[in-house]
Amino acid sequence: MPRRIGVETLMLMAKYDSGFRKLLLDDREKALEESGLDLSPSERMIIQVIGRDQLEKNIDGFDLPGVTKKSLPNWRVAASVMVLISTILFGFESCLHQVAVDEKAVEQECNHGCWIDNDTYRLHAAAAPSKKLRDAEREERRKYSKRIAILNAQYQIIEKFKGIPLEAATGIMGSDPAAVGVAKDLKEAVKRGTVISESFDEEDNCEVLYEVKDKALKKKVQYAEWSY
Repeated sequence: MPRRIGVETLMLMAKYDSGFRKLLLDDREKALEESGLDLSPSERMIIQVIGRDQLEKNIDGFDLPGVTKKSLPNWRVAASVMVLISTILFGFESCLHQVAVDEKAVEQECNHGCWIDNDTYRLHAAAAPSKKLRDAEREERRKYSKRIAILNAQYQIIEKFKGIPLEAATGIMGSDPAAVGVAKDLKEAVKRGTVISESFDEEDNCEVLYEVKDKALKKKVQYAEWSY
């Protein structure tokens, strides 16, 4: 498995500079912008979803052999060293394949739901065929389990969206009156989602990777009012 060079570089930068550490803990989006690092989608997702306490533990526990606060003048130099080390360890050829590897990692990390970008959310869900279909044809059993897996994915995504804290309209979606019904629109967007991949086992259980895609989806979820 490839190492998360971008994530490790962030840990090193945060360990070297208390100001950057505070920024990373308080405002991760801004910290990622100011870091100047070109993180992969999966690396960004890791930084965005990890809890604050766990992030602090990771920063405190991060260690790069041979590199100490006394050996380098500041975190920017430390970051440069990290990138240099990654190039030496993995070589130019492995860097060429990094995008493809990260895309696969993103899919694996979506077992419990993840943001691919601000417009796209994915989640894995599974289901089994009904016991009443025990003696039915395989095609019918698989058709049933896939349909239930999709419904399961839709339900889980809605529940996860409901768990995202409500944010003020200012700076998110402006004062557009249409934002009042945004939760209802989101439910429709979830229903319009698509199956990116599907798989069946020997018992005809189905697992799907379900994707919901809509413009400014993440901002809409943050603004949605679900109490109706």
